[in-house]
Amino acid sequence: MLDVKDEIPKWKERQKLLYSRERSTDPARLSALGQLCLQKGYVQDAFEYFRGAKSNEGLQKIKELALDEGDSFLLDSLEKATQPFSTDVWNQIGYRAFDLGKYRFARKAFERTANELMLAKIRATLGEPEPQSGSDDDPQAA
Repeated sequence: MLDVKDEIPKWKERQKLLYSRERSTDPARLSALGQLCLQKGYVQDAFEYFRGAKSNEGLQKIKELALDEGDSFLLDSLEKATQPFSTDVWNQIGYRAFDLGKYRFARKAFERTANELMLAKIRATLGEPEPQSGSDDDPQAA
C-alpha cells in the first residue's frame, strides 16, 4: 500500500486531488486514501476517493458496507457512479435498513422497488397516514 501517512487531506486539498482540471493524481494514491478513510470511518470520503481512482475493488467495499449498514443513500450514490442495481439489491438494503430501525433509508429503497407492502409497514411503524388513492382532480374520487 502506498504511504499516505495517517493523514487524510483537508477539504481544499481533497478538492484539488479529485476535481482539479489539471489533476494528475495517481489512482493508487487515491485508492490508498480511500482505504485510509474507510479505516477511520469516513465512508463518504472513501467513496469519493475510490470513485476518483476508478477502483472497482474499493467501490465493491463501499457497496458491501452500504448493504451491511442498510444505507440506501450511499447505495444511491454508488449506483450513480457505477451501474444500476437490481430490484433484489434495493429490496435487500431496504429490509436491512428496516431491521436496523433506519426507516427513512428503508423507505428510499422500497420506493425504488415499489414495494407497497413494506412501504405500508414503514408508514404504520412511523404512525403516518396511508396516502390518498384519488387525486383532487378526479371527480370519482370524491
